[in-house]
Amino acid sequence: MYRAVLFLSILLLPGALSAQVDDTLRPLEPFQGAWGAAPGIKMEMVATSGDRSGSVEEENTVMLDELRAFRCEALARGHGSLSTADRNAMERMANAISRSDPDSFEAHLAAFHAGSPSDAAFRELEQAMKSGPDRPELLGPGLLAAERSGDAAAVRQAALALDRSGHIAPGLMQVARDLLTSLDRDAVVVLAGEMDVYPTLVLQARSLRPDVLVIDERLLGSADYRARIFHEGGGRGSVPKEIVAFIRALAGSSARPVQMGLGLGHGRADMLANEIYLTGLAYRVGTPPPDAMQVLGERWSTFDPTPEAGPLSWSYLLPGGVLLRHYRASNDEAHAGPLELQLRELAQRIGATNDLYRTGVLLH
Repeated sequence: MYRAVLFLSILLLPGALSAQVDDTLRPLEPFQGAWGAAPGIKMEMVATSGDRSGSVEEENTVMLDELRAFRCEALARGHGSLSTADRNAMERMANAISRSDPDSFEAHLAAFHAGSPSDAAFRELEQAMKSGPDRPELLGPGLLAAERSGDAAAVRQAALALDRSGHIAPGLMQVARDLLTSLDRDAVVVLAGEMDVYPTLVLQARSLRPDVLVIDERLLGSADYRARIFHEGGGRGSVPKEIVAFIRALAGSSARPVQMGLGLGHGRADMLANEIYLTGLAYRVGTPPPDAMQVLGERWSTFDPTPEAGPLSWSYLLPGGVLLRHYRASNDEAHAGPLELQLRELAQRIGATNDLYRTGVLLH
């Protein structure tokens, strides 16, 4: 069964699932993330800064908005990663703003986006926050900086500010709720980026599942963050730099459950293929208990699979598909029939019907 889980994960979690985007752009509707091809979702970017006096400031504002829009598109195109060419293009855009007005808010924030998550980028962010502490473009970067610092009060304050802004779409919040339901007590969970980290932190700021420790994969390149979060998660011994080795070491030395959100994509799952099992919208590192499928079914019954979360809506197909195969193998038509209808409806809404036929989840 768990070999089937990993096989399905390769086929049902396309690269778009791991696309994590910059939420600091202000869309005309509540923040949906910058997925470009998601059915039924239109993303329109607009300037966030309002009227500015002086042609240099206006030009820099436009260039900053262009850089941020480019970054969103590049992350979506690169399945959550920025290519060398995209980073070079962002650096050129940031340098153009800096040449125009090197100590401006726009120059510092552009440098942050071009270099994040490096230490130098966060120094630029500090300057931007001093220059324009109330600017809406700082909502996402401010939360990321609070995460990086390990200041729990600052994380909560930044998460609540993002919550009040209305920039997170209801669909992403629903996925985050179902993700938290998928996690075992006192879990440490590694998540991939803005689309899953930020809604999860917002729910925790609302006092939902404070027992869970969220690890932001984007920040694991920082030695200080990596060491702090490893030991905060109960890890002992040396702290590996590479992400899969980090997860293995944490799971092997901590008494807490170590889990991975499906937004990390199937690449990580492939590398840990014989060491993980599905718990809902997450994997857990370890050997599956005898009642793993029963627990998965109980958790699924509490989910509200939403087609309104862009690529993250695809994450429901993996646990749903695994459960459906399990129910069929057990001749449990009472559960298999309703679940198949539910998956058909979701797949139709998100454009995944052919994928479910191709993988054998839907038979006819």
